[in-house]
Amino acid sequence: MIVIEIEIKSKKWLKYQNICEFIEKTANEIFNLSPLNQLKKTEFSLSISLSSNLQIKRVNKIYRQKDHATDVLSFGNIDEDYIRKFGLKKYFNNIKLFMLGDIILGLEYIEKHCKNHQINFKNHLTHLILHALLHLIGYDHEINQEQAKIMENLEITILKKLKIKNPYQQ
Repeated sequence: MIVIEIEIKSKKWLKYQNICEFIEKTANEIFNLSPLNQLKKTEFSLSISLSSNLQIKRVNKIYRQKDHATDVLSFGNIDEDYIRKFGLKKYFNNIKLFMLGDIILGLEYIEKHCKNHQINFKNHLTHLILHALLHLIGYDHEINQEQAKIMENLEITILKKLKIKNPYQQ
């Protein structure tokens, strides 16, 4: 089970009716299709912040030394190297409650990407939440090509179950 806390940092998100409900429902669906769902003894929590470009740019500069806005940032609370080496089950073996981390979504960047690539906003948002959640549990496409393919394939599989087309072929 996962408990999701959504914080609206930018009121611009409110132009999307019921956006918090959509994100919570989507994050729960993703969780249920992700490797975390196999860990029945652990309850998870996750924080999602809905920010503007200016807000996410500040965070990106402070924590990643990148002075630009982006679509999504994720900050996890796990030892990613341990997870990659020993797996999720061993890591969470005796943990009852675990805060996975934080996901920050930058609205204008996401909207611009959707417009430029003619992508459905909610489908792209779903992909970004999935992508960030996978980062929080140790998947990392920036390590090497093999890890990138593993992460990408898992994303494609989960999105397909959510009836969303492969985002890497659009």
